Amino acid sequence: MKKLLCLLLALALCAALLPCALAFGDVAPGDYYYDAVDWLSSREITTGTGGDAFSPDKTCTRAETVTFLWRIMGEPAPAASDCAFTDVDPDAYYYKPVLWAVENGITRGTSETAFEPGADVTRAMAVTFIYRTLKLQGKGYGGDPWAFRLDFTDAGSVPGWSYEAFCWTTSNGIVRGADGALLPHATCTRGQLAALLHRAFA
Repeated sequence: MKKLLCLLLALALCAALLPCALAFGDVAPGDYYYDAVDWLSSREITTGTGGDAFSPDKTCTRAETVTFLWRIMGEPAPAASDCAFTDVDPDAYYYKPVLWAVENGITRGTSETAFEPGADVTRAMAVTFIYRTLKLQGKGYGGDPWAFRLDFTDAGSVPGWSYEAFCWTTSNGIVRGADGALLPHATCTRGQLAALLHRAFA
């Protein structure tokens, strides 16, 4: 009986020492987002998408993105309690994150009355949300961002509202592009967003 108890205790200790990402069956050592998911999970920034899944290849939504950022910033209480967006339910997990994001200029929504929480987040949106959050920490450009040139093949397709964000994040190693391209209009997966968040805030 004592041997069994010792064995169970040893297994429990080993489990406690394993990286948190191992709790997700779809995140494996060697995946480019492994360390990032481990970092997010260990800080309870994410608990996955249900069961033992993180769903790294699933496209991230606008609601998930602002929620991750809100948790990274320590879940600050928004000043307002009412939301102007008719598609943001007060009982939704992202209600406070959306209020906080709007108050701090992270996002303005997609219209005066819509946030579109379930809509896919593009790489341009994700990078811009991250950059605006970093600026709350005193980072980012303090001068004219247009003095900087994006040396990527599709730099001309970067939306004006995200240009500064791409300039700063690429020059600071947060955004690395893919085969010389930024792909600003492509959707951003949960794995990709995890990697961006890890590089930006870890």
